Amino acid sequence: MPSDTLASLPFHEPPIATILVQSSLLICLNVVNAILDNVLYCGLVGQILLGIAWGTPGANWLSSNVERAIVQLGYLGLLLLVYEGGLSTSLKAVKANLSISVAVALTGISLPIGLSFVLKQLTRATYLQCFAAGASLSSTSLGTTFTVLGTSGLTTSRLGVVLSSAAIMDDVIGLVLVQVIANFGREGNSLSAPVVLRPLLVSIALALFAPCVCFVLVKPATKWLNISRARCSLITDIIGSERTALAAHVSILLCCVAGASYAGASNLLAAYIAGASIAWWDNDVEHREGDTAVPEAASSMNHGDAVETSHPRGNAESSDDRAESASIRPRADLSGSHIYKNFFLQPVTRILRPFFFASIGFSIPIRNMFARDIVWKGLVYAALMCLAKLACGIWLIRLSVPRVAVRSGTRRWFRERVSLGLNHFWTLATPDGGSRHNANPAAAPSSSPDGSEASPEQQQNAACSANAPGNASHTDPSTIKPRNARFRGGPAKPSGQKSPTPTGVQALPPDTPQGNHSSTNFAPKVPPLPNSPSLAQTIGMDESSGVMPSGDDIINNYILPRPLPLWLNANYVKHIVKGNFMTLSARPKTVEQGEWIAHQVVEHYRNLWNFVRVIHEKEEDGPSICNPTTCPRMSAGSNHSFTWLNNRREPVELPASEYMALMQRWISGKIDDTTIFPTDPSGVSYAHNPNIITTPLSQLSNPGEADYVGKRSGFPEKFLEVCQMIFRQMFRVYAHLYWAHFTEPFYHLNLEKQLNSCFSHFLLTATALDMLKPQELEPMQALIDLWAANGTFPPESKAYEYANLRAGERFLQLSGMTQ
Repeated sequence: MPSDTLASLPFHEPPIATILVQSSLLICLNVVNAILDNVLYCGLVGQILLGIAWGTPGANWLSSNVERAIVQLGYLGLLLLVYEGGLSTSLKAVKANLSISVAVALTGISLPIGLSFVLKQLTRATYLQCFAAGASLSSTSLGTTFTVLGTSGLTTSRLGVVLSSAAIMDDVIGLVLVQVIANFGREGNSLSAPVVLRPLLVSIALALFAPCVCFVLVKPATKWLNISRARCSLITDIIGSERTALAAHVSILLCCVAGASYAGASNLLAAYIAGASIAWWDNDVEHREGDTAVPEAASSMNHGDAVETSHPRGNAESSDDRAESASIRPRADLSGSHIYKNFFLQPVTRILRPFFFASIGFSIPIRNMFARDIVWKGLVYAALMCLAKLACGIWLIRLSVPRVAVRSGTRRWFRERVSLGLNHFWTLATPDGGSRHNANPAAAPSSSPDGSEASPEQQQNAACSANAPGNASHTDPSTIKPRNARFRGGPAKPSGQKSPTPTGVQALPPDTPQGNHSSTNFAPKVPPLPNSPSLAQTIGMDESSGVMPSGDDIINNYILPRPLPLWLNANYVKHIVKGNFMTLSARPKTVEQGEWIAHQVVEHYRNLWNFVRVIHEKEEDGPSICNPTTCPRMSAGSNHSFTWLNNRREPVELPASEYMALMQRWISGKIDDTTIFPTDPSGVSYAHNPNIITTPLSQLSNPGEADYVGKRSGFPEKFLEVCQMIFRQMFRVYAHLYWAHFTEPFYHLNLEKQLNSCFSHFLLTATALDMLKPQELEPMQALIDLWAANGTFPPESKAYEYANLRAGERFLQLSGMTQ
């Protein structure tokens, strides 16, 4: 250590000029990034230019020590960017697209190097210089790749998966090429095999070693921990903490980066593998369920089976809503993406990532780049390199014929599974005289819809542009592109098979993403909701005063987006059958009320989850249609959000996919619970006990016990409340499907009529059986009005009673239809 080294660094207040320069750089980096990202998705270009302006190439306002510090902090941001890319990686998608990724990587390496030899003629460069120039441009910037993909929302798409994998491969090859070029550049040094092979072999070893550790050590250790957590609550408290997850994730990242660096591999590759390993552990390893039932307490606030409430965003949650809790509680989100979002996202986005791209600007010799002979040669070379990189996209072009047959098969699959008929009661008799449940949609027997196919439509949709200025218009589905060839776009079908497509209107703005069955032995004791009027009834309350609001006034009170959603166009709310759905909702005289409610619960649950399967099914090009990115919260438009109560009775927002998965497990657990839905053949239906309708209650039970719905068929007292909660949750799923997914995928799959048929049947049943109250229908009140006005709901139904006909008639007018 030098003798003049200071024992400590004295503290000095920085000059005001230094404060202004550094703060202005940080502010401008964020402001310019936000502007360019919103306009051109290229905020990083602005940050590079700001680095040029503030740094040595430009005004030289920053000292060399500050620039070095920014470079170091920026590289830390780069590591975290690549780590985030690994967290968002689907290993199944990487495996499915590995061959394309390899082809893209090889193209991105070979073409720039090959075309770089044109420099020999342009600049009289040596072969080594040409090779070095091509090698420097063959390696794709991981920071740029993940930043652009994240900004454009393509990280989890097929394109994002392919580009991320190819960029990682390019980085490994680039590290090898750097070693080769550096060795060639040293005088008197010959190229040695260890220098070339070491980074390549270490990188391959790291890529192979990580999966081995995951499967051989991590997976068994996780199973052991799951068993230990069941025995010791202390282990559960420690492992279930966000701080523990943060410490584990940071340790994995640092160990991988440090080990790779000392071994001679790319530390960026190590960061990516660390993130991908954590993502694998989150998604593919079986975890102990944190969604367990809590014991029933004496307090009315701890009765806990009801699954969360809906509330308009911005409004205070009522005490009755807070009384609802969950017997299936979502475990604390300890996933890598959640931990990254909570602890790293803001520092990386606001400080570290801007510093990284600014540090790139520090290295650009802008003052020496504008000599006349350099400019034109640079433009020619840049054009060649652009062509080389664009050639990588050839591998992503689909040359296959659109698979119309697959789309037809999807419709046929739905026709076989979505049943509107009375095929069976809520349990099916087995050959041995017992009974079995039919709660699992995937296992439900197929049946065809009851009724005839809809006749061809003769009406043409009038252009919405004919409406007066300021009136609501409808969305044009033709302007919304389908996700893949399975959607609409095949040969034309008869007009009766496909809804008409309106023209001349605007596109729809985006509305903004199974576990083991669990069963509980207690039912929700949710305080009854107040008998407050529905939104439609509130608007029409001044009928006696003679002051009647117009249809437009009512629609404005609904606070609907403009243009109106496609499902509020009368041309797109038709059904696959004609007739009165009340005949399917009315209870037969020989069926006990509880038995009928149980049958309707299972039937509607089975129908609903056939639709949920469509939005949860993985696409070939990446994630499912409904995922945490597309549906970050369980919502029905911008005014209604459905939350879930955590174990502290606090309402939390969950991604729609997670909310529906938790709710599906909860409903399945209730239906499979024989204490709530008994399967004893001697008491489940009139067919097994013909005297059940006429036998006095005193002969069926103790005279002192109170009567309740389902008692005569062996259902428990809590049965009705459980069914009401199940219907309430199914309604929320339907509301989300309409608001977030009606156009994609259901319209593009020609499934909008099936969805309309099941939902209208659901509404008629739920209202007829008093499973839903008027105020709970508010998210879909506009569609209820429309169906009441166009005759879907008969006047004798409660759904018709809850509707506002003036609003429905106005929707018909906006659709170019009149009753």
